[in-house]
Amino acid sequence: MGGLGVLVVDDTGVNLVVARRTLSRCGAAVATAGSGEDAVRRVKAAMGGAGEALDVVLMDLQMPGMDGRCG
Repeated sequence: MGGLGVLVVDDTGVNLVVARRTLSRCGAAVATAGSGEDAVRRVKAAMGGAGEALDVVLMDLQMPGMDGRCG
């Protein structure tokens, strides 16, 4: 996973911490977002060259507002 840009999206803080630690140990560059709306903003920024490089988005399927099904 060396250098792979991963955005983890979850509304539960402990899940974000566990995912960040696990993926970082595998060599991924991990970013986190606490909502689907924030994730969409970050992906748009990355696509426009203004944000971090993202290769993969891992998104919770059950969150208030925009979840993994809508994002």
